[in-house]
Amino acid sequence: MQNAEIVSDLSEALRRGEQRRRRRLAYLAFGPAAAVILLALSACGSPAPVEVTRQVEVIRQVEVPVTVEVPIEVTRQVEVIREVIVTATPSGPQATPQPTADSTTADKGKGSYLVGSEIAPGIWRSSGSGTCDLTINDLSGELVDIALDPVGATFRVPDGQYVVVITSALGSCTWGYLQP
Repeated sequence: MQNAEIVSDLSEALRRGEQRRRRRLAYLAFGPAAAVILLALSACGSPAPVEVTRQVEVIRQVEVPVTVEVPIEVTRQVEVIREVIVTATPSGPQATPQPTADSTTADKGKGSYLVGSEIAPGIWRSSGSGTCDLTINDLSGELVDIALDPVGATFRVPDGQYVVVITSALGSCTWGYLQP
């Protein structure tokens, strides 16, 4: 039923004195509080036409699906680096590495050096600070000779199958090659 029809039926029910119909129509048209007021007014006076206006606000949430297309350009750059180690294996009889003048006669600090391939035989002089200790051992580790000298001392490294061990108890020490 439309509001105009309800109001018209309510006016007619008030004129005829139909209380039950008045209550139902007032409730439909105006809600419970308005129905009670209309019933009270109708009991007080003579039936007169009543104009009633009702405003109704309807709020409704509606979901609207939205699709948005966004162009995206994806670029991925990959750099691959490989390290290749090539090891040559001699096919003939094993050759003894020949010492190079640069590596065997270069200055030597703390460490162990094989005579002939890592340190040249000959005369060496110490430099640096503190004491410069140099020992000569055979390949089995037995002590052959020792130098516990202050900085500036010279020592002859013999040619042969020996290991030279350089240490420094105090300060730093370097041995430099002088001559064969």
